[in-house]
Amino acid sequence: MTDNRWRIDLEFIEQGHIYFFYKPKKGVEEVSSLKDVGRFYFVLQPETEMPPRYVFMGKKQMPRISNGGKTSWGKVQKVGGRGFEITKPGKERKDAARAAGEGLYALVRHGDHTHLVYILELPERRGDVQKGLELHREGNYLLAVKPPPTVSGKQLKELKVTDSQKYQPLREAEVLNYEGAEILLTGVTSDVERLGIAVEKDQETEETADIFNQLKVSRERHPIEPLITGNWR
Repeated sequence: MTDNRWRIDLEFIEQGHIYFFYKPKKGVEEVSSLKDVGRFYFVLQPETEMPPRYVFMGKKQMPRISNGGKTSWGKVQKVGGRGFEITKPGKERKDAARAAGEGLYALVRHGDHTHLVYILELPERRGDVQKGLELHREGNYLLAVKPPPTVSGKQLKELKVTDSQKYQPLREAEVLNYEGAEILLTGVTSDVERLGIAVEKDQETEETADIFNQLKVSRERHPIEPLITGNWR
């Protein structure tokens, strides 16, 4: 009998819910395509007691995962709180953030690198919004991080960061708990099963969507068509 030479080198660092948002450019009331988008970001809401992280993406979309993949830069702008909470009732705001996707994510260590993988639960089918923002039914990206300059010494060791001046594969999810932390995402594939993992997603609807409960997104203030139908607003 031969020795088993094959091994699975996967480790889950974190998992939870992921939400994608975009905001129109200043002065734009109705978004009709990516050219009208002023900002694009996603929110990681861990299943643990860790706070949500609001991540701004510089290219106003996720990096492409076709033709070998592309790399995009992002930054953790806010940690914790309810970034989209509306406490006062009122009419829909023309400049309000639009939810573009809701799903599940995992941070996975694979050998000497780290992946961010997600699977969308909403919308049920990709629309023009998701196609424009490079959101797929499933996404798999290499993830590298660089902590902000305020993190040093003992904190760096706890985060397993060996060089604070260079991007490195994420080893501890707590790095993302620092506002100002930078990330690099490189598109790999739209098939997360290539990593040897699978997930059972919920059949979410407008009524059951977690985005309204976890992030306190107001249906009255924030257009929901992009999330439900995939159409621009």
